[in-house]
This record gives sequence, C-alpha cells and structure tokens, in this order.
Amino acid sequence: MTGPADAERFVAARVAEGSDYIKIVAEPPGSGGLDQATLNALVAAARTRSWTQD
Repeated sequence: MTGPADAERFVAARVAEGSDYIKIVAEPPGSGGLDQATLNALVAAARTRSWTQD
C-alpha cells in the first residue's frame, strides 16, 4: 500500500484469497504507518463488500 488509490485493489485481493473480514492495525502518526487518507480509503473499500458490519 502506497496510498488511497491502492485500497480497492488491496481489499479485492484479500477477498479473492478468501478473507472473511479486513483488520486494519494503524500505527501512530510519524512511525511509518499508513496515513489517514489511506486508512479511510481502506475502510471505504471494505465497506463496499457484502459483509455484515457490527
């Protein structure tokens, strides 16, 4: 993942591998983790799937 544009492809690949859910572990800002825009894009991409959301 290099940015928000990769989110849909990343989620689609996890689903194709048989994933039942997507778990995102976010690192604190400045520690080398994903930025907020990328995290938001991942959440949005995962929510487009037909999984039950709690």
